[in-house]
Amino acid sequence: MIFGLTCAIPRKHIDNMSVPGCTSGCDFAGVVEEVGSKVTKAWKKGDRIAGFTHGANQVQLEDGCFAEYCVAKGDLGTKVFLLALSPTSYG
Repeated sequence: MIFGLTCAIPRKHIDNMSVPGCTSGCDFAGVVEEVGSKVTKAWKKGDRIAGFTHGANQVQLEDGCFAEYCVAKGDLGTKVFLLALSPTSYG
């Protein structure tokens, strides 16, 4: 699956683990842009999800998520639900 809006990554991955051409970053949250044919979860374009990737993977260079878009194993994500709270419900 391809997602937008990824999160920051540990600096150690960039400095110590990466090789030229690999993508760092381990955690992401975003919106599903595309779902691959082998994904078994019922994701659809527009779903809000969060998950993890194997950042700085020297075998599969595209595995990280420190980018505008990332590719992640679709069966490892979790759906994110947004709650609409009124200002008076904050306590």
